[in-house]
Amino acid sequence: MTIGASGYANYSPYYFPSSNQMFGCDEALRVTQTKDIHFVTARQLYKLLRIDNSILTIPPFKIARHKLIYVNPLPLKIDIKILSAAVSRIVVVHNFQVEDCNPDLEECLAGIFFAGLINGQWEQPEDHPVECRTIEVIGVLDIRAGEIYQP
Repeated sequence: MTIGASGYANYSPYYFPSSNQMFGCDEALRVTQTKDIHFVTARQLYKLLRIDNSILTIPPFKIARHKLIYVNPLPLKIDIKILSAAVSRIVVVHNFQVEDCNPDLEECLAGIFFAGLINGQWEQPEDHPVECRTIEVIGVLDIRAGEIYQP
């Protein structure tokens, strides 16, 4: 397993047999004031994604869905060279990988899942044992081109 890191916290990519990988924060809601994180739509979050020298940066965000608030409280910095699929959907997911110690039961930790294209079908996070649920697709990553496209 490869570990990626940012200046804020460590993120662990979880590898599975196909092209799936999941990234998220460990218990950051305890130390971060979520009131300072802005709500975004999938389209707004897409516009905030950046690739610089093969590092994809996903800023902190809040997305409302399913009568809950999904929060990624810290920037995620992901080296796209470790992703196995040449083209992946960037999917915001409910992250069940870490213990969420936030006392606000309407707020949940979000994660990012990279779903590959296999036999013409996009992989679904729920089809793999990564303990997450799809919230929104925010972009399509083409590693060869180093570009992110609208979903």
